[in-house]
Amino acid sequence: LGKCEACGKGSFCPEGTLHDGGLALGSARINLCPAGYFCPEPTLAFLCPPGYFCPLGSHKPFSCDGIALSNVAMAGNYCPIGSDMPFGLCPKGWYCPDASQAFRCPEGHYCEVQSLEPKPCASFSSCPEGSQRPGISYMVLIAMVSLFVGFGLMLLSIALWIRINQRKTLAEGSKAEKQASLLKAIGVKLGLCAEQMSYASNLKGFSENIMLVDIVISDLSVRMAKKGKSKLVLRGVSLAFKASSLNIIMGSSGAGTMTFLKA
Repeated sequence: LGKCEACGKGSFCPEGTLHDGGLALGSARINLCPAGYFCPEPTLAFLCPPGYFCPLGSHKPFSCDGIALSNVAMAGNYCPIGSDMPFGLCPKGWYCPDASQAFRCPEGHYCEVQSLEPKPCASFSSCPEGSQRPGISYMVLIAMVSLFVGFGLMLLSIALWIRINQRKTLAEGSKAEKQASLLKAIGVKLGLCAEQMSYASNLKGFSENIMLVDIVISDLSVRMAKKGKSKLVLRGVSLAFKASSLNIIMGSSGAGTMTFLKA
């Protein structure tokens, strides 16, 4: 020490620089050109330009283009001003045609990491400026929601229609069953034979197209014979049953009501 020596290549030695003297077993870097700068002369230091990288102790900038790792060319890297490594990646939402330029992804396009150029978005997708991936358009989203809601309402309407028809069918079946039971009861009361009762049991109900008629009985007489003797039990009975009306035949025991009904 105690004397001045010329700085080596890639060193930065402004006026008054102290020689590091190989401190720390020769690993001292006090006199090296700082990372992100290049020093063409020991007294000059320049910021590394875009598209280049300047590691520690650089006497010139090195291009970031054409970098290969294991014989595989690296693409989509980006070296902004002051870079000290060539491995910076073009960020999401930007595209880098070369290592020195980065442009914001335009509207209608998307740019993933390491993009060399913007990619156009598909139809019905949303890609505002700076998009890193295609998004779903609000109009498409609204249309899809409307479609699903409409489909759901249609299914609900069909289910409701089926439910209403099932209830209607059950109600009609219950009504027919009651009518059949009523017909059977009337048949029992009228003393119908087995064949007539079998026919009545097969009836499902009253027809909706039945014709309404009045039943008119005029001068009905009934004579009953037993053991060679006959007796007039009903004589000159006349009456009328109006359509869609309720009629009651009443009488004391032996008055001939059942004889009248059977006649």
